[in-house]
Amino acid sequence: MKRETSFGNMLKGIDFVQNVAAYAEGAQHHPVITIDHTAVSIKWTTVDEGKLTQKDIDAAQACNQFFEN
Repeated sequence: MKRETSFGNMLKGIDFVQNVAAYAEGAQHHPVITIDHTAVSIKWTTVDEGKLTQKDIDAAQACNQFFEN
C-alpha cells in the first residue's frame, strides 16, 4: 500500500514524516519512506507475511490523519 503526496515545502514534508515515524515506532511496524524535495512517498507492507495485512491498513489510515492535520 503506497501513498505519494507533495507539500508546500520540504519542512512540511519532514514534519509529516516525523509523525509517520513516531507512529511506526509505537506500532513496531515500519514503512519504506522516500523524500524527494517536497514529495514524500510512504509504502506499507508486512514483509514477514509477504502481503498486506490489517497493520498496513491501520498504518495507512494513520498517515491519512497526519496528512489532514
